[in-house]
Formats: sequence, structure tokens, C-alpha cells
Amino acid sequence: VAEWGSPRVAILAAVFYTAAPFHLAEMYRFFLYAEFAATAFLPFCLLYLTRICRERGFANTVLFAVSFSLLILTHLPLTIIATLCFFIYALLVVDVRLWRITAFQVLTAGILASLLTSFYWIRVVIELDWVSHAQSIYWLSLSDGNLILFPFSLNGLDLPGYLQNLYRHFDVMVILTSTLLMPFLVLLAKERSSLTPPAGRVLIALSLTTVFCLLMLARPSEFLWLNLSFLQRLQFPWRWLSVASVFAGAAFSVSFAFLVKGGYLRSRAAVIACLSLMLIVIAYDIRVISAAPGRFQQEEFNSVVSDFQSEPASEFWWPIWAKSGAFGNTMPVSAGERSVEISIWEPTRRKFIVHEGIPVELRIATFYYPYWHAAVDGVELTIAMDQNGVISLPVRYQRSEIILWFEEPVIYFFAKWTSAVAWLLIGGFQCLRLVEFVRRRYRR
Repeated sequence: VAEWGSPRVAILAAVFYTAAPFHLAEMYRFFLYAEFAATAFLPFCLLYLTRICRERGFANTVLFAVSFSLLILTHLPLTIIATLCFFIYALLVVDVRLWRITAFQVLTAGILASLLTSFYWIRVVIELDWVSHAQSIYWLSLSDGNLILFPFSLNGLDLPGYLQNLYRHFDVMVILTSTLLMPFLVLLAKERSSLTPPAGRVLIALSLTTVFCLLMLARPSEFLWLNLSFLQRLQFPWRWLSVASVFAGAAFSVSFAFLVKGGYLRSRAAVIACLSLMLIVIAYDIRVISAAPGRFQQEEFNSVVSDFQSEPASEFWWPIWAKSGAFGNTMPVSAGERSVEISIWEPTRRKFIVHEGIPVELRIATFYYPYWHAAVDGVELTIAMDQNGVISLPVRYQRSEIILWFEEPVIYFFAKWTSAVAWLLIGGFQCLRLVEFVRRRYRR
């Protein structure tokens, strides 16, 4: 924002983004820590994408790739939302005469980001369908079979009181975020001709992208949500508020600067209007934080946390073949009447001996996963699983030494080294830039 306005305008944008209702609610009401952390990288992605579209340059390409990589590593649903918004924003802000070189640099940044994060996304692509949470029953958040979209309050009329209250908060957040576009609408009504490139084009792109975000969480987008599977995997339409807060805060600040500079608002009136909106937003933030449900006293909280150590993990993070019936038998190795001698029992390696007896199907207290391998007396066998998704192995009557080990595909090894080398190269590039910058300052 500072590149298209004064430092004061940039501070104003930062304040509104920091105090954005949904931004703070992620941390203090919904406890969405990963999503909250991801929002820290959104402004940097927006900054360097804007520079690529307006100025180009290899440094901007690298910095956009780094910012986008950090977003990918922090929160995937927000990455999908941000990618759609960045695409629309770039189409609106790019210099049409230089679209080829701009598209090339954006594509280069995307390839570089894929290299930086290959150690992560390759694993996700390969293993995603093995996780229960990837099944369609966990995709969309529905209320009595209806998609929950703005106005959210109309979706929860027959739901418990705490859910109705939650939906009302979502509605207020959407409305407050929408009010940040008011200076832009005033500017369109007062003097549309003042929106000249490049700052005017950036402002229009910011505002229209904000409108797109708000439409994607509202009822008009229901058809898209019900027919596009990648949108359904986002699970909650209100997640679009995270990206909308970034674009809306920037659009508000730049629009406000246009109005003051053009003389459409007196300085005192501008300050009063800005402070009034800011106080309303902050007052609502305090209300949301102070009214957050689920508060515990310290002793009760400690008791809840201690219980987590013995409780099973949520089933939607289990493999799709895992069943809760597996916990009915907690013995590490079940071999019927045959005795078992365990020598090694580590997270990724198990070694034990099954003594002589009748042939039996061993049951090992570990959920099956394709990367587990087994060898009986030095001969590698194919691992099977029982009806509960637990590893099972056939053993004959004689004494058998069994070794299990967890070994990931070689592609994971190469992906880790690819990412490591890419980060080192970028780190070196940035160090050289820093040295050059210091050298120039010293010469001056």
C-alpha cells in the first residue's frame, strides 16, 4: 500500500488488517492457529505479485515464490482460496502490453514455489486419498443438508443457540468487511476519472477481488460450491473472509487516500470517519474475544489436557481402512497360543520372535500403511490387514524371526533434497543482494 500512497496510508491498512474481525476471531474464538499463521504471508504474496505485474524483475519473482511457498506450507485450503484471488487480481492489475513477460515471471515463481515445497506437496498428492478426512463426507459443512452461506443466520434457525450465535457473528464479520469498500464506492460516485493507472488500476483490482471473495461465501455462489469438488474440499465457505480481509483493508486505505487527496473529504472529516469505523471494528473485536465460548479454569483445563494423552485421535485423521474395533485388542503382537518375544518396538521398526506352534495369522498392533514392510526369517513378505485395518502376517509352525520397518518411497528423499537445495540457493541469492545493498549504502 505504501507504494501507491503515503506511509500513513500503509499504517492505516496494517491497522485495519490487524483488527479485521475474522482475522482476530481465527485466533481468539475459533482457535484456527494454522489459518491465522497463514494470513501473515498473504500481504507479502499480494505485495510481490503486484510488483511483478507492474514492475517485473527477477527479485520480485523470487520473493513472491518464497512468500507463496510459506503460505503453502502453512495452510492448504487458504492457499487454494488465495490462488484463485491472486489470479483474478493479476488479470485486473497487469499491464496488458507486457502480459507475456508478466505471465512468464508468475509461472516461474510458481515453478520455484513448487520446488521449495516439493518435500511437502508430493507427500500430500500421493497420500491424501489414504486419509479419512479426504472423503467427501468431510468436505462441505452442511446444515440439514443445506450449504451454509451468507447470510449465515438463515441457515441455523433450528440449530442450538450456540450455533445460531456463531452464525450471527459470521454475518456481522461479513458486513463489517464489506463496509471497508465504502470509500471506493464513494470515489466511484464522486470522481471516477481520478482512478488512473497505475494506482487507480491497483485500487480497482483490490476492490473487485474483495467483491469476488464476498460473493464466494454468499448464497449466489451456491451452484459453484455444489458442483466443483475442489471448492467442497475447502469445507467452510467463511474461510474466504481471511483473504477478503487482506484485499478489503488495502482497498479501504488506498480509496481513503484518493478521497483526501482529491479534496472530497476534509482532513478533520476524514479522521473522524476513519476513527469511527476503526472504533466500531475494535469494539466488535473486543466483544468477540470476551464472549468466546468454552472457557476453562486452570485446574479444569489441566485435567482436559491430561486426558488427551490416553484418548484416541480423531477418526478423520486415521487411514481410510482403520476401524475403531482395532482398540479392542491392545496386545503388541497376537499369535494365538504361541509365545512371542519382542526385542525391538520402535515407531518405525519392530523386531520379535514367534516361537514354535501351530500356523497362525499374526496380528500386530499397528494400523496398516503401504510403507510398512515385513520380513520373516530374512524373506520379505507382502503385508496384509485384518477387518479393522491392523497389520497381519502369516507364520508357519517353526520358530520365526520377524522384522517390520517403515520405509518411504525414494521420491520423498529426492523431494527433500530438491527443496533443501532450492532454499539454499534462494538464501544465497538474498545474501548477495544484502551485501550489494550494504556496499552501495557504504559508497554513498
